[in-house]
Amino acid sequence: MKHTIGVVGLWHLGCVLCASWSKLGNKVIGFDPEAPRIDALNKAEPPLYEPQLSEIIRSGLQQGTLHFSNHSHSLNECDFVFLSYDTPVNEDDSSDTTILEQSVGELRGVMQDDSVLVMSSQSPVSFCKKARGRLKEKNDSLELAYSPENLRLGEAIQCYLNPGRIILGTESPVAERKCRELFSQIPADILCMNLESAEMVKHGINSFLAMSIVFA
Repeated sequence: MKHTIGVVGLWHLGCVLCASWSKLGNKVIGFDPEAPRIDALNKAEPPLYEPQLSEIIRSGLQQGTLHFSNHSHSLNECDFVFLSYDTPVNEDDSSDTTILEQSVGELRGVMQDDSVLVMSSQSPVSFCKKARGRLKEKNDSLELAYSPENLRLGEAIQCYLNPGRIILGTESPVAERKCRELFSQIPADILCMNLESAEMVKHGINSFLAMSIVFA
């Protein structure tokens, strides 16, 4: 089953998400508040080079499966909305979640009933649980899931569409069922857990990769 998918934050991860889900046959709407970035993407010019990225974006635009907008209300028909901003880091190495908090506050007012916000941005442990609470304060039918990514530059689309596993953090059977159905389009085992565990997995993977580079 194909879906209408929104992607918020169109830098490297966001553009890869748009291209990948569009390539799988879904209708994808990419949102970013920066109008010049949207203008460039509508010409199939992503902000960073990634093999196949421009070509897949151009194909999606031509086929009508991929659209870009700097108006958040364009996401109001999406079944799933991916939040994909890069999370900035403060001087003390703590996560600056300002952009994520602002996005959750805006999205909860435009997401349609029974849709799911999928966090792909890195977040500190417990952030997603609080964000889910904010969604439900506005609309109790909304859900939130956490599915982190570790994409390699130069192989990002291949990595996303052929992962070793998919991490899926949820707090309800409804969110898990919906996300399982969505991610079934990608051939990989889905490892389900609660939100805090999924956030910890992301930090663990980052630590492992950093340590691997140090030892290499």
